[in-house]
Amino acid sequence: METNTKRLTLLIRFIDVALMLIVASIIYTIIYASPYVGKFADFSDRLPDDKSFNGIRSMFSAITYIAILKVVVMRGFFGVILWNIRKIVKSILNGELFQIEQVNRIRKIAIYFLCFAGFLLFFNSLFMLAALNKGNVRGLRTAIANLIGIFENYVLTALITFTIVEVFISGTKLKQEQDLTI
Repeated sequence: METNTKRLTLLIRFIDVALMLIVASIIYTIIYASPYVGKFADFSDRLPDDKSFNGIRSMFSAITYIAILKVVVMRGFFGVILWNIRKIVKSILNGELFQIEQVNRIRKIAIYFLCFAGFLLFFNSLFMLAALNKGNVRGLRTAIANLIGIFENYVLTALITFTIVEVFISGTKLKQEQDLTI
């Protein structure tokens, strides 16, 4: 069986471009959001000097960093996934079909999806608890919709990826048996 080197090489180039765009978007986000740190700090200085506002002041100083963290983690997650996919495509390009390294990389991708789903579920549950505490029905509905979206986008993707891992394991065993018979 011959691999299509032109298609695989083109795929690697597209992945390289996507990885460069991810890095550029992370840098742009940090540069773009950095002036807002000072603006939120200035706004927190306008609050009354009462001790009851100390929590709000600290929240205003951290709000920009929390927003940046979410963007950086999400884009970093997709960068790691693309990097692993690039390694898989590169090994296929080198003629290494159904190798145990590919199985391990695909399994890592599935684990990354589950970990990221856990990360998102944690923050979504915090949002849901805050909405319940405030009696915000609209916020609660949004949190439930986000919960369904997290399940559809990340947990199901991880389950499908684990299924692909099992197919690759079967293919690896068949290849090893075929190599032994020759």
